[in-house]
Amino acid sequence: MNTRRVIAVFFLAVAAVCAGCGAPQKSSAPVQIVGIWTGAEQTAFEQILDHSGIHYVYTGSRNLDQLLQSDVRNQTPPDLAVVASPTDLAGYYANGQLEKITGVAQDDYAGAWQELVRTRGGDQYAVVLKADLKSIVWYNPHTLPASLKDTATGAVEPTWTQLQDLSRSAPPWCLGLGADSASGFPGTDWMAAIMLRSAGPQAYTQWVHGELPWTSQQVKNAFTTWGTVLRGVPGGSASALLTRFDQAGQALFGPSRGCVLDSEGSFITGSYRAAASSPRPGQDFDFFALPAIDPQSPPAYEVAANFAGMFVKPEGTRNPQTQKLVSYLAGYDGQKRWAERGSFSVHQKVGNSAYEGPVNQKVADILTQREQGDALLCFGASDLMGAPLRAAFYQAVLSYASAPEDGQNLDRLLRQLDQVQAAQSKAQTEAVQQSTVCGK
Repeated sequence: MNTRRVIAVFFLAVAAVCAGCGAPQKSSAPVQIVGIWTGAEQTAFEQILDHSGIHYVYTGSRNLDQLLQSDVRNQTPPDLAVVASPTDLAGYYANGQLEKITGVAQDDYAGAWQELVRTRGGDQYAVVLKADLKSIVWYNPHTLPASLKDTATGAVEPTWTQLQDLSRSAPPWCLGLGADSASGFPGTDWMAAIMLRSAGPQAYTQWVHGELPWTSQQVKNAFTTWGTVLRGVPGGSASALLTRFDQAGQALFGPSRGCVLDSEGSFITGSYRAAASSPRPGQDFDFFALPAIDPQSPPAYEVAANFAGMFVKPEGTRNPQTQKLVSYLAGYDGQKRWAERGSFSVHQKVGNSAYEGPVNQKVADILTQREQGDALLCFGASDLMGAPLRAAFYQAVLSYASAPEDGQNLDRLLRQLDQVQAAQSKAQTEAVQQSTVCGK
């Protein structure tokens, strides 16, 4: 065999060995994944999955609850599911349909997140893929009212009384309640934040678990407190009902600014940056924590997250690659890729250098408890509720916003929410009560 032919054979052999190098290997059965993400979110997730080197098939669905229930009932569950409500996974775990999570380094996560993905009995049933910070208030530093800034230090840490005083002088709040199939959710986020910062974390947890009635004075006070916010919206509550949540805050940057404060989760920054004036984080928008309404209330933030859980498979069908994929998604490499795409990781080793600008870095520091480590992190109430109660809560805040001065309407809505809660199945109630609400 001549030298030229030897070289050719060598490179053909190398090519055969390296075919697909850097791409997921397809020699084994793919990991079957279902999740809530479609469109651009699905594309981003699949890009992260592609770097795992593990063969997978992902199916995104906006009707994930029904899809999962059907698959589990038919004993054809996916290997892995990605959800927005930990309650969904806690329920499957309580029924013996979800695997206990192992092989994830606990020290890589702050204490709060270690607690929040565990049942009240201490079993870890999920991993956090990415998270968002809520119960924060966004503002434009160029138009922030002077009354909200400390004249000596320049710090923006107003009290609830200062925010209420501002509302009496001019309507300060940007607020939109529209959100495609989830209209009303911004109101439920407001309600959760107010409950947390007024009634405190213990009453908040009891409310979420169904142990504190909707007709209780604490919940009623939270609604009426939110009513003062609605009165502080330019155009009133009618304007909030007609505006999308991701458009309301555009007024912070427009030529005819009608509001100066916007309480939305950290996910809203993408909408801000898309504004016509191309606002810059830190220079044109920043945030402060929603202050305590009851001065005795401890520091606390409302948070949201997306979770992954592994389903128990029928005997002989468990895919050994599933555990490896979960370890990758929960590990430094997978988590850093979320941060590089503008989402927030709660992995302690994903440092500030992974985030663009001081605003995202501040969000990440709070979520990972590198900053304000004494603050509680509590899941948003509606995210933990069963689907029927969550939908009723969305409708209740929309109905209340249509007539916030009508006390009889509020009493009727609260009674209806108690009835929906009482009508939940025992399994739904137990799934919620299995979930950890606040962690520190």
